[in-house]
Amino acid sequence: MKTKSTADVFDLDAFRIDPNDPHLVPEKAGEPQPKKIRRRQFTIVPRIWMLQLRSAKKVTTYRLALLLLYEHWRNGGQPVRVTNVLAAKFGVPRRSKYSALQELERLNLIVMEKSSPWAAPLATPLLSSF
Repeated sequence: MKTKSTADVFDLDAFRIDPNDPHLVPEKAGEPQPKKIRRRQFTIVPRIWMLQLRSAKKVTTYRLALLLLYEHWRNGGQPVRVTNVLAAKFGVPRRSKYSALQELERLNLIVMEKSSPWAAPLATPLLSSF
């Protein structure tokens, strides 16, 4: 019985690398590589917020506080419209959002404005309240 050779089974030309293909040519050691810009995202928490949040009773209050500080900074110091979708991104359920906002207001960390019963509340972080 005669066995087939490797050349009979595979088309070796299909596996060859084209030296002129720019995607497959290895990069040269002397050429500088473009720098990848990695942006770190972080939230600056004022010390007074850290001290006031020690008396918070719920984890959702902490989460919402960090969300408000970050969004306040991202929006250039404008008040933050706290929608259910935005709160859910930070792990704050819809039903816990209002109790967390009330607790932040009780701790004198935000001022909350509510224009209508169905509209998302507008929260303004108080960064220099003490």
